Amino acid sequence: MIWDTLPTALVIYAFVFSAAYVAFSSARLEKRTKRAIHSVIAPERSAPVHYISFDQFSSLPPPVARYLRLALNPGSRAPQRVRLSQDGEMRLMYGYKSWKWFSARGYFRVGSPAYVWDARVDMMPIADARVVDNYLHGRAALRVKLMSSLPLFEDEGRPELAQSALVRYLAEAVWCPTILLPCARLEWQAIDDDSARATLTDSGLSVSLVFHFNARNEVERVVADERFRELDGRFVPTRWTAYYKGYADCGDMHIPLQFAAQWNLSDEDFTYWRGRLRSIEYDPQPTVWE
Repeated sequence: MIWDTLPTALVIYAFVFSAAYVAFSSARLEKRTKRAIHSVIAPERSAPVHYISFDQFSSLPPPVARYLRLALNPGSRAPQRVRLSQDGEMRLMYGYKSWKWFSARGYFRVGSPAYVWDARVDMMPIADARVVDNYLHGRAALRVKLMSSLPLFEDEGRPELAQSALVRYLAEAVWCPTILLPCARLEWQAIDDDSARATLTDSGLSVSLVFHFNARNEVERVVADERFRELDGRFVPTRWTAYYKGYADCGDMHIPLQFAAQWNLSDEDFTYWRGRLRSIEYDPQPTVWE
């Protein structure tokens, strides 16, 4: 009888539909991510070739000038694009006590601020979550999807998200210190002999971070008085700190290999991201970007 085989057929149809949905959604996210990466790494038509000169450091706050003299190589060509890979541990939501392993690729533009961070997080034995965070032309998007298909969190276009993304871009400029050179978009303000404030402006957005330097003139931590974090469907301005250590020479740059980030809450400092830089390339050949 047809009724005897119906339950089995429904199970098969449900499985086929689910598999098709996962495949379609995953392919859609992959296409969207590649499009974002290509937008970030596309050469800027008006971007001039720039070579590092210490002459432009004379007007900078002393700790910034000392840091840039350490981090950069005079006479070297300033890169326009950066590709890096990382791995480490993260906690996707506040309150989570367990750490999840992640591996990530990052793509950064040095001229007008832009980046894509594409990570995979081990959520459970048979499934991972894909996290894609990107910023371009004053607009940001953040997508977290289980198995690259089932949405856990998605947001795009909100000003608070863009502000938070621009904070991240400025904080992670330690991996390409030429971003921290003074220009029309970026200004430095002196605080004391161990810290200075950087203000970055892009597409009508403006963010400020305080950079703290250690006795070796390296960036030790970066603090945002207010960075927006998502809490129960709304964005809450919260103090935020990124930490850097384990510096090494990579090409013409002196950069940190270890990092961590935390939300500085009223009752605790919640560290949610920590890891290590595995590789970094400045202006690699186009075939490397895939």
